[in-house]
Amino acid sequence: MSSSLFIIIFFALAIAKPLAYKLCALKLDHRAAPIFISTYILLGVALTMPWFHDLFVEGIEQLISMPLILSLCLLKGVIFWYASYGGQQLTQHSLSSARYTLPPALAIAAIINVFFGEILTLVEWVAVIGLALSGIAFFLKGHIQDLDHPTKILFVKLVGALVCLIVLDHITISHSNWYVLLFTSNVAVFVVCLLYRKPLAVWKSAIFSKLGMLGGLLMVTYEFVKFYPMVTLVPVTVMSTVQAAATPIVLVLTAMIWGERTWKEQLIWGVLAIGFILPLIFVD
Repeated sequence: MSSSLFIIIFFALAIAKPLAYKLCALKLDHRAAPIFISTYILLGVALTMPWFHDLFVEGIEQLISMPLILSLCLLKGVIFWYASYGGQQLTQHSLSSARYTLPPALAIAAIINVFFGEILTLVEWVAVIGLALSGIAFFLKGHIQDLDHPTKILFVKLVGALVCLIVLDHITISHSNWYVLLFTSNVAVFVVCLLYRKPLAVWKSAIFSKLGMLGGLLMVTYEFVKFYPMVTLVPVTVMSTVQAAATPIVLVLTAMIWGERTWKEQLIWGVLAIGFILPLIFVD
C-alpha cells in the first residue's frame, strides 16, 4: 500500500471515528466503549501477530526488563478506560467539547514534558500558550457553556486524563514499540472492564451490536493505520498533521448534524486549535 493511500485512509478515519462515537454515545451505554475498544484492539493484535511477531517479542522482552515502564503501560490502560468512558459521556452532550479537550491537554503535557528533558523553542512556547488560552476560551465561550455544571467538571477531568495519557506515551514509547504498547494498555482496559462486572447486556451490545462493532473496528483500524505507516512509510509529522487537519471538519459537522452552535463558530474554534497545534508538530 502506498504512503498516499495510507494518508487518505487515515484522514477519513480521523473524521469518521469521532462521528461514529457520537452515534455510540447516543445509542449505547457509555460503559460499552471501553469494552468494544479493548476487545477489538486485542482481536486485531491477535490476528496480526503472524506479521508482527518479532516486534511483539522484542517489545515484551524490553518491558519485562523494565518493570517500571511495564507498570506505566498498564497505568495508561487504566486511565484510558476512564477517558473512553467519560469521553462518551461528554460526547453524548457535546462532541465538539470532547474534541476540544485536546488543545489544553497538549499545552499542559508539553510543559510537564519539559521537566523530563524536552526543550521547547520560542515558537513552541508561543504555541503552548496559545493552546492553553484557546482551551480556556472554549471553556468560557464554546459549546461547553451550553451544558450543565457536572458536564463542565467532566470536561476538566478529561483534560487531566488526556494529559496523563500524553505524558505516559512520551515516557513509554522510547522504551518499547507501538505494537506491544497497544497490547499491554488494552489488556489493562479489558481487565478493568471485567473487574467492574458490567451487565451481560452491556457486553453483548458492546461486542455484537452494529454500533459496537463499528466503534471497535474503527478504533483498531485507526490505531494500526496511524502507527504502522509511521515506522515504515510516512513521517510522524505528516500523520500528526493529517490528524490535526480533521479537527475543523469534525467541529463544523457537529454544528451541521447535531446543532452544536453554528458551523462558522465551530470552524473558528477548529482553525484556532490547528493553528497552534501545527507549530508543535513542525518546529524542532
